[in-house]
This record gives sequence, structure tokens and C-alpha cells, in this order.
Amino acid sequence: MGRLDNKVAIITGTAGGQGRAAALLFAREGAKIVGCDVGSDYYSDTEVTGTAAEYSKWTAKGLDETVALVRAAGGEMVALQPCDLTKQEDADALIQFALETYEKIDILYNNAAKGEFAWFDEMSHEQFWKGMTQELDTVFLPTKAVWPHMVAQKGGAIVNTASMSATKVYAALPCISHMTVKAAVQGFSRHLAFEGAPHGIRVNSVAPGLIASPSTGPFLDDPEFRDAFLRESMIQRVGTPEDVARVALFLASDDASFVTGANYAVDGGATGM
Repeated sequence: MGRLDNKVAIITGTAGGQGRAAALLFAREGAKIVGCDVGSDYYSDTEVTGTAAEYSKWTAKGLDETVALVRAAGGEMVALQPCDLTKQEDADALIQFALETYEKIDILYNNAAKGEFAWFDEMSHEQFWKGMTQELDTVFLPTKAVWPHMVAQKGGAIVNTASMSATKVYAALPCISHMTVKAAVQGFSRHLAFEGAPHGIRVNSVAPGLIASPSTGPFLDDPEFRDAFLRESMIQRVGTPEDVARVALFLASDDASFVTGANYAVDGGATGM
């Protein structure tokens, strides 16, 4: 018996990184996966050469490859691409795609996001709000689309991806936009948990630290960048997408039936220092 048997899980941003890891893990635990990604041209693959294989294997992106990996392992997955979750019509289409395929939605894991990084004196207003759109609308819009269906079925689990950057500043990371929006994701999740409780809907967030991914891949070969993070981490390694996926699995499963409005740090103890 899997922890997600007979459940339908939408996982956004499943072409690589944390989304791919979650799709593989949730499927192994019995869930039927509905994935999506913005499109093959949105990110360019980056090969990481100077770090361990457990990091570099997560830097390639490809939604078709994720689907093939899930099915090869005996899981079930369908996917929608291109799907730009900064657009209401695409978010609506994703929810409709899931309902037409499986007739219900038990889990929404809002993983998809793309941050904008620059120091404040170099960041334009336009770039700042581009970050808001790419990291907050991609949570708000799918949630808005799925909400009435979860209310009608009297239950569901929503997991949102926040970040340790919501509460911790790093000298090596120019992330005023990213920090602002991820703090907003945490606040959004807490309030939505309050509104969802009468309907049997649980809402929680995960807050990853430095995780090997398509976004961080280009930087992991830089010892100065990597070591700046590790100096402020209790566990002296870069996190993997599996580390995050395991916590998301718990929050999505019935094991967390008494957990809502919580934010789980997956950062090697960085926010504890």
C-alpha cells in the first residue's frame, strides 16, 4: 500500500528539479500524476561538472523525460505543455485537464516558479514585479482554479513552495524580489489554511534551502557561491530535490491529516543558525 493510493496529484513544474523528484516519488506512492511545464524553451539545460552526481543529475529539464521516467517505474502520469501558470486561462486549463483525465483532484503541489535576482540598486520596478508574477501568480492562479472543486468534494491537500529566503538573508544572494515573494507565499498559505479548514482542505508550505536544480545548477560549480551557503548550514551539503519531495509527500498524504497552516524548512538547518 502506498501513502497516496487512489489519489490524483497535480504537480506543477515537473520538467526537472523538485517537480520531477516529486512526480517520481508521489507516483511510487500510488498517486496518479498530472504534471505541467511552461515549455521546453523556457530554461536552457546546464551541465554541472564540478559537483557530485547526486546534484548534477537534477539540472537537465524535459517534461517528456519526466513522464517516461514515471511510467518506466510503473507509475501513471499525464502532462500539459506549454502551460504558463502566470496566465489564468492556462491555470484553468490545467485543472480542467486533470478533471477530464481523472475526474477528481486530491492534491495540488504548487512547485513551479522562476525567481528574479539582482541587488536593489540594480533592480528595476519591472523586474521586481516580474518576480512577483513568476513566483506568486504561479501559486495563486492554480489554487484559485482548483479551490471550488476541493470545496465541493469536501477535502484536499495543497502544498506551496516557499523558501528559506523568506526569513534568511545571504550575502552571496541578491534576492530582494525572491525574498519578498516567498514571504508572501508563506502568508498566503497560512491564511488559506484558515479558510480551507471548514471544507476539509489542508494548506501547508515547504521552504527549501540551497537545492540542486535547473535554476541553481549554473552556480553549484562555483565554490565561493556554494561555500557561502554551506558556512551557514548545520548539514554540510547541498540539498537534493528528493529531500524536498519527501517532505511534500508527507504534507500531501493522510499522515499529515492534523497538519495545516505550517511551513516546513528543508534547508539543512540554515534557518536555525
